[in-house]
Amino acid sequence: MQDAKFELSLKLDARDSGNAETIGSSILPEIESGRNKRSETIVKIKNSLVLINIQALDKTALRASLNSCLKSIILAEEILEVI
Repeated sequence: MQDAKFELSLKLDARDSGNAETIGSSILPEIESGRNKRSETIVKIKNSLVLINIQALDKTALRASLNSCLKSIILAEEILEVI
């Protein structure tokens, strides 16, 4: 996002590459369904790390994107604990 005023980067250690893939893929549907003009979220998987970068035009959009990602991450981790 070219004109972003706010940016947040997260690095989540998922303990292994399988968990990282599961967590990363759980975030993607939320990102794709919530595409908007006020924020952009990029998710990358690097070994056991999930790298998330959020850029937004305003604080509200940044917080909404972060909350959406965190909700998906928490759900994925709860599922991984059961498996």
